[in-house]
Amino acid sequence: MLAGTGLGLIKKPTNNGAPDVSNPQRHLALLVLLATSLLGTFRVAAQGPDEERAIRALIESHSAALNSRDVAKASAVYTDDATIVTGTGQLYAGREGVDRWHAEAVGGPRPFVHYHPADTIHVYFLNATNAVADVQTEIPRPPGADGQPTPPVRVPLFIALVKRDGQWRVAAQRQASAAPIP
Repeated sequence: MLAGTGLGLIKKPTNNGAPDVSNPQRHLALLVLLATSLLGTFRVAAQGPDEERAIRALIESHSAALNSRDVAKASAVYTDDATIVTGTGQLYAGREGVDRWHAEAVGGPRPFVHYHPADTIHVYFLNATNAVADVQTEIPRPPGADGQPTPPVRVPLFIALVKRDGQWRVAAQRQASAAPIP
């Protein structure tokens, strides 16, 4: 049960002690709960600009690591119990799942390059150790058959972040578009 909400969003640990992450609807419900806090459902603690800068730096370091195909560095910004849900609903859970998603993202025949324009990163603090971010991912595309530039693929992301041991980490990421990342 998510403390203080009365919602049974998190199941008890399985026999091996790991949380049960077999139900992607639970993760969506958690993200919806976090999003509703942005609408004023819960009291939001004001944070200083240093905390927002730290989160923006985390997002950019992840992008740089993924663009350079450094799976270990890209995965390191996530918590050990993080979840990633793609726009098609595929769930990657825990350290193994996060590592697998990153390996698949960079494992294609061409380099995976993406950007998060600074003006598309919107950070909202829920309290001193929890935040959410709406982020626009832009993936460049090659010129069209006529040689003219083509617009980038734009993929909205919703990211839940936690501060543990003084460091911000991604606890959950959801691709908000059903369009697959090329």
